[in-house]
Order: sequence, then structure tokens, then C-alpha cells
Amino acid sequence: MKKSKIDDLFDFENVDTEKMLKEAKGKSYARIILISLSMAIYIFGLIYLEKIQITPFLLDNKISEIDSYYSVYGANTHLGIWDEEYRFIGSSATAPKYKIIDGKPVSLGEVKVPWKVNFNEFSLNSNWPTTDTKDVFTYDGVRKLQFYHPSVTYEEYKNDLSLIAEIPDFKKIEMGISFDKPYTLQEVQNMLPKNVKFQWAWVDIYDETYLQGLKSSDGTPSVVVSEEYAAGFHLYDQVGEAIKNPKEKFVENLELALRNKSDYYNDLKTIDDFLKQENEAINTDNIMIVGAVITGSPKDILSVQHKEYVKAAVLGAVVDKY
Repeated sequence: MKKSKIDDLFDFENVDTEKMLKEAKGKSYARIILISLSMAIYIFGLIYLEKIQITPFLLDNKISEIDSYYSVYGANTHLGIWDEEYRFIGSSATAPKYKIIDGKPVSLGEVKVPWKVNFNEFSLNSNWPTTDTKDVFTYDGVRKLQFYHPSVTYEEYKNDLSLIAEIPDFKKIEMGISFDKPYTLQEVQNMLPKNVKFQWAWVDIYDETYLQGLKSSDGTPSVVVSEEYAAGFHLYDQVGEAIKNPKEKFVENLELALRNKSDYYNDLKTIDDFLKQENEAINTDNIMIVGAVITGSPKDILSVQHKEYVKAAVLGAVVDKY
């Protein structure tokens, strides 16, 4: 019997049929690959668009958190302008961290986002943070300030004023002093010598629970407060201009930091509750000062020597005058 065309079509051993099936299969594979590739490009594009929109928002939020933290914590410490770098994977931002010593900036490295607290310190004594009189440096060789709360008794009080005589007078130095009791801002301004620059004020934010954590127990010495953990406010801004109403500015910074809901919210809320003293708002007249950062020449700084209100004095950064 003669084969019809239909018979040839279902004859899989026929050369033409085999060729046709291979072509159809190839087109089907190509169509599947093209559709899959198109879908992958489309999905990747959506993810990319979402990423470039969300990343700046998240990065700015983290930057705001860090700025708020350093507006409350950090003795005589400033952050500079942020340099933001957006990437599909691994976006980051960095800002210079520095001090002002009598008008001259001193670098403390950088603060980075993603942020992990790294206080970059090197201690000459291994049992940090409970040693009373050790020297602490950053890895850049800058001395770190330490503070002694007047309501805590320490076995020893660090007094670096004896070192000042060894420093040439063409240097400018930073000194962190701890007071014998809390004072008002006006009292501190009146009692400090006029030839030193009152750069930063250490605010008393310590309730009884907090103080118990600083006091010695079970054979361990009392805890000194390192500069990065000290809360307070600047008397001068980054360019050396006097800040008007510094206590009010401190309260504004604290409220802004609380609104950011950062990882340090609980610590900031404790400060807020303590300063409010069960009132609805903080009365700036109730803000008490328990220490200060002063700057000047060695001769200027020595003018606080033997002052009754100085319980401890810790040398900080030292820079050339010119």
C-alpha cells in the first residue's frame, strides 16, 4: 500500500520527520530560555530599583542614629561630614571623628556604617574597664579621657597635672577634670580660670542603679567612665564658635536621639527619665555638671592645680600650637 503524507508525518524514522522534530524542539528550548531570561532580567530590575530606593533611606536612618548618639555621648568628640557610597551589595558611609583642642582638630579615625561600636583603644593595664588609674590610648596614640563620679569612692584618683610641667608651652593640651560634687553650669563657668577654655561639660545622668554599677563590689575596684561613655554637651561648635544655650541644645539632641529609636534607646531613655525628675519635661536648671573638658597651654591648664573642686585630672590629646 502506498504511504500517505499523514503516514510520513508519524514515521519517526523518516529523515524529514526527524529533522522537523529537532527544529521544533530547538525552537521550544529557545523560547523557554528566552522567557526565563526575560523574567530573570525583569525580576532583577525590580530588585535593583527597589534597592536603590530603599538603601539611601536605610543608610540615612543609620547615619541619623549615629549622629544622635554622638550629640549626647563622647567627651569633646565631633563627627564630620558623611561620605556615602551606594552599591547594589555593600553600601556604606564614613565620617571623620575628631576632637577640638583649643581650636585645632585632632583626628580620632573614622566612624563607619554598617556600624559596630569599636572604641579603638589600647590600655596599659589589661583589666579594663574597672582599673582606676591606668592610661588608655587609641591606636593612633591619642590619650583617652576618663572621669570619676563624685558619688563613687575610688581607691586612687588619677592626677595627670604632675605631667603638665614636662610638656613644652608651645603645645596645646586637653584635660578632663572630675569635680568633687555636682555644680550648675553657671557655677562651673564662674569657678574655672578664665585662661582655660571650657570645651565640654560632663552631665550627671546617674541614678542610684547606675551608680551601684560604678561602685566597687566583690573585690573589684570602682569603675571610671571612659570618654565615649560620658554624656554631656559642647560649649563650642566644630568651628570654635560659642554655642548659645548649650543646655537647651543638649536637651534637643537627647529628644532627637530618642525619636530615632536606635539601639541605644534604653540608655537614652534612662538619661531622659533621670533629668525629668518625674516631670513631663526636662528643666534645664536641674542639669548638673560633674566634670569638664578644658583646653589650653600647659601653663593655662596648671591654673586648676590645687583647686578644691578638682577631684581627678586626666590628660587627653596633646597637639602643636601651630
